[in-house]
Amino acid sequence: MSSELPNEVLIGACCDWRHPDWLGPFYPEDMPPEWQIAYYANNYRALGLTQGLWQEAATLAELVEETPDHFYFFPVVQQAEVMNVGWETHFTTLSGKLGAVIIEPPQSLLDDDDRFAEYCANRWQGVPWVLSVKQERLSARQLQIVQGHGVSLCWHGDGEPVWGHGGLAVTRLEGGSAWDLPQLRRCAQPVIDAWRADKLTAVIFSGNPPHLKNMDNLSVILSLL
Repeated sequence: MSSELPNEVLIGACCDWRHPDWLGPFYPEDMPPEWQIAYYANNYRALGLTQGLWQEAATLAELVEETPDHFYFFPVVQQAEVMNVGWETHFTTLSGKLGAVIIEPPQSLLDDDDRFAEYCANRWQGVPWVLSVKQERLSARQLQIVQGHGVSLCWHGDGEPVWGHGGLAVTRLEGGSAWDLPQLRRCAQPVIDAWRADKLTAVIFSGNPPHLKNMDNLSVILSLL
């Protein structure tokens, strides 16, 4: 992650930019596929990456080359791979464009408080990462572990965010259908507060594809706060 914080909240899609349904509404219909990532990066500042994307070094190098400075990637490490070792080496290609690694913990890790504590204490040293799990799935002890180690949880738009003290504030919202403006406004306040507290702050919308209006409307709301 770059030592210089972005001058705005990062907004983007998880976990791809190549959505056929975006042809016409977003991408010009005659745009070559290889131009799409540059076009996307001119409109949004963040992009989540599936394992199929971030595990390919050549793909990562091309994405870095085709995106401007101060564009950030958020690779998602899914449940089956979370406990493996060595994945950190994949992210060196992203260099200063790595926003944070989004960890989706397997249930087996959440079922064992001691393993969970060891994981939070020892994994991903030197790599910015957040844990993508809703607070209600964590035990009281696990919440204490998270807070004690300063681990940041992905916020999913409900309850109070647990950003941790690592300088990261990542929100992950279900965005396949359109949100109404009051919903987006309620999510926007904690997000802008985190950004004002000098955290690298991002909102990633999921969905296949994510609804473009959600990203655009949130950007407008944040600009007004």
